[in-house]
Amino acid sequence: MTRAQRAIGFGLLALGLAAPLVYVAASRAAGFSGFPLDDAFIHQTYARNLALRGAWSYSAGEVSAGSTSPLWTVLMAGGHVLRVGLPGWPIGLGIALSLLSAWLGGAWGERALGVPRLLGAAVLLGEWHLVWAAVSGMEIPLFVAWLMACWWLLARLEARAGAGWDAALGLGLVAAVGVWIRPEAILALPFLGLGATLARGSQRQRVWRGIAVLSPALISLLLYFTFNRLLGGGIWPNTFYAKQVEYGVLRGEGWVQRVGGQSAAILAGPLVVLAPFLLVVVYSALKQRRWERLVPMAWMIAHVAAYTARLPVSYQHGRYLIPVIPLGLLYGAAGLRMVWARMRGGLAGRVLVRGAWLSWGAVGLAFLVLGGRAYVRDVGLIDEEMVATARWVEAHTPEGAVIAAHDIGALGYYAERRLVDLGGLTSAAALTVLRDPRELAQFLTHEGSDYLVTFPGLYPLVGKRCLAEFSSGGSISPALGGENMRVYRWAGDCAERIGP
Repeated sequence: MTRAQRAIGFGLLALGLAAPLVYVAASRAAGFSGFPLDDAFIHQTYARNLALRGAWSYSAGEVSAGSTSPLWTVLMAGGHVLRVGLPGWPIGLGIALSLLSAWLGGAWGERALGVPRLLGAAVLLGEWHLVWAAVSGMEIPLFVAWLMACWWLLARLEARAGAGWDAALGLGLVAAVGVWIRPEAILALPFLGLGATLARGSQRQRVWRGIAVLSPALISLLLYFTFNRLLGGGIWPNTFYAKQVEYGVLRGEGWVQRVGGQSAAILAGPLVVLAPFLLVVVYSALKQRRWERLVPMAWMIAHVAAYTARLPVSYQHGRYLIPVIPLGLLYGAAGLRMVWARMRGGLAGRVLVRGAWLSWGAVGLAFLVLGGRAYVRDVGLIDEEMVATARWVEAHTPEGAVIAAHDIGALGYYAERRLVDLGGLTSAAALTVLRDPRELAQFLTHEGSDYLVTFPGLYPLVGKRCLAEFSSGGSISPALGGENMRVYRWAGDCAERIGP
């Protein structure tokens, strides 16, 4: 590595550290300290109970399958064992994983697509979705790092002649970890197996390579299904079912509308500049019959299609689709370099390519700033609504009180009361009655609920007939067209006002 390359590498390392830390610092300067999603507190609650009580539970003594990412929860438990306060441990780990993802992405782009490693790392470190994810307290950076590791190992396997059993088995062992990070990791498994069979070698070697890659992953998948079955009764986490019930109405929209909403979320950044150049890579791969180059892209399409079909939501900056952004950027960078190689002899080509790179830089920088503002707003909203409400419940309700709530993250972590989960994350019992106020009223009374914590618009009849004992009073949610979270006394008040 030359001196200039080392300087660029240190500069990228500085960018990878500075961007997320600036996001956190800006949030602190605004008076907020926490996470931009309530779900991050769900991981922390499971992790704390695992570290302190040795139990996989959300409410003390109630085992449940509410963690969508068991491995991330275990990693978060490490912070509680070491007594590292929030949000330092998850944010520090997220930043480290984002740096690892950039390194792995650069390595994959160089080996698979011919993109210089430092350039590949740069396009990832400058993407604001990935910076936001690094300091979100969620498992997104872990999932992205796992994906980039898999594609990098696959590219190394494809470059080897002969059997490559050790490389195939190594890829299989890494692939086996995926479902413990996110359930949709299962979508990547067939593409990893397909990539292994496309690598150079005899037909027999290709088949056995595919088996070596998929066997550990399938064993791990069976263990994962068993884990969830024992905890929650289903083979998937409760969240897997709850989200589809809650947002099932969105599946009634047309495909064009759903795809448009999904695409807009991830194209709101530098990917919008590089995305058109993906077609150049596709054309080149088809022309040269380099099918292995298209395998990760095929996974990208499958991932987006699966969410479009089953959970077409784009909230929280499209966080479920963020994992496809790194590949999209690297494919786009590769396509732009191909255009440069073909057109650099002419003025039009030089103008096009240089204009594209300048646009990428300008758009990336602009969205880094906008992303920082969005992060501050997101953390502020959670602090003002969920955390403030949880703190009130902790201070003003008896320890034995039963709290019914739809958003249980901060409540579970700070209030430490017995919860009736209306969102279906720790229990699916409430999912069938969510949209019927009469049945919901009977359900809450049957569960012994003392208080109901909710946004009024989520249960309009409650907002109209019941008197709130507490309103968060936050300014961010109303400014965004939302409401303040409220606490209602259910037993003896709301129950009588809403009941038959």
